[in-house]
This record gives sequence, C-alpha cells and structure tokens, in this order.
Amino acid sequence: MQNQIYPSVVTNANQYPSQVMMQPLSQKNIPSAPPSFSANISQPNLNNSYYTTPHIVINNNTNGLLGSIDHENREWSNELCNCFSDVGECCFAFFCPICYQIKIFIDAGETCCSWCFGGLVPLRTKIRTRNKIKGSICSDYCTLMWCGFCATVQMGIELKNTKITI
Repeated sequence: MQNQIYPSVVTNANQYPSQVMMQPLSQKNIPSAPPSFSANISQPNLNNSYYTTPHIVINNNTNGLLGSIDHENREWSNELCNCFSDVGECCFAFFCPICYQIKIFIDAGETCCSWCFGGLVPLRTKIRTRNKIKGSICSDYCTLMWCGFCATVQMGIELKNTKITI
C-alpha cells in the first residue's frame, strides 16, 4: 500500500451519511511546514499636531462609601437607637423576629418567602434607595451586622411612616 499518513473521509451521494468510505491520503497533499507570516507594522509619528495628551477626570466621592448614589438624601424617619418610639413594632420584632422580618418584606412589596433567600441587606438597600435615604450598601451591611434588631425595627418604622409600597 502507499504511504498513508491520515485517512480522508469520502461520502458517496447514493449512500446514507452514516456510511463512509476511507481513502488513503498521499504525502503530496500535506504541507511540509506551517505557513509563516511577516508583519510590517509602522509606529505612528507622535510629533504630529493632531495627537493630543489625554485628560483624565477623576470623580471623587465625597463620603467615600462603597455603593453610594448621588441624589437628594435625607435621614431615616426614625433614628437607629430610637426603636422604642413605636412600642408595638419593637415588641413584635423582639418576641417574633422571623414573623416581623416577613412582615417587613411583605410591606416592602416582596413575597413572604423572600426573606430566606436574599436576607435583610438587599431589602434595607432597596428601602433606602427608594426613599432617598443617606447611606451605602456597606453601611447597610454593617448596621444589620452589629445592630440587627434596631436596624430591623428602623426599617419597619420607615415603611410604616412612608406608606410607600416598593
């Protein structure tokens, strides 16, 4: 038999595509080396007058907090440590925290099961941004991490005072 390097596949028009015939591939058709390319790239002349120096504009965030949004900010309607201003909300949150969190999610326009998937940080961020309250995602996380009870009551009182379904 001749020098076989690689078999080639040939199909017959009268046969089904699954039936193939193998034919030997001669060495004449195989290139001896891969093709080589040469590129002549010229550098632009930077002395021309149409090139300008780029100007870099840096927008400094004044409060330096991650996730801040520039808009007319206001404070929460109830301070963080003033959760006893509404005794009913405070007692509900203290004696049945899971039910209270579900109530907050429902008041904010979420489903009753949303609290188990997303947690309170996205909800606090949603309430804060929709009501144009000062803060950031980082401050929302830290507030809920270290003052979770007061932050939860603050969110409930905010939703109660603003009466906005988000």
